[in-house]
Amino acid sequence: LPLVAEGGIVVFDGTLVKPGAASSAKHFSIPATEKAVQELNSEVAANIVLLAAANAIGQLVSEDSLRAAIKDNVSSRFVDLNLKALQLGLDLGRAFTA
Repeated sequence: LPLVAEGGIVVFDGTLVKPGAASSAKHFSIPATEKAVQELNSEVAANIVLLAAANAIGQLVSEDSLRAAIKDNVSSRFVDLNLKALQLGLDLGRAFTA
């Protein structure tokens, strides 16, 4: 992955993607789609699962900021699903940092 900085991280959906050639980046395989379907009965929630896992691993923004972004920007009928997906992803990501 030539665009990833030396020592950077790559977080990917291991359900859908197999990593390419080795690089100096740290690779984290998150079964986002599989878990979203199993636990939330929603394949489309995998994007939030993966975002949250990446945030838990890379500590990009606060969890409160992610929750607020969902509440402020997602249609009210999908807020609950997205908050559950957020928590699922945070839990999956924390498994790598524990």
